[in-house]
Amino acid sequence: MKMIIFKLQWKKKRIKESPKNYTKGVLLPKIIILHLVKYLNNVRIGLSIERKAYNSTLH
Repeated sequence: MKMIIFKLQWKKKRIKESPKNYTKGVLLPKIIILHLVKYLNNVRIGLSIERKAYNSTLH
């Protein structure tokens, strides 16, 4: 646990130090959101495929 807290504090310091990391702080959430949307779409597709397979085994 201590390591995680230490890393978070270290990251905050680095963002304060350099403006480059600030742009990363703006871009990263956008990238993460895009990945989440992709992931959720893949999950939805996967679930629908599983449901079809499950229904086909019932019949």
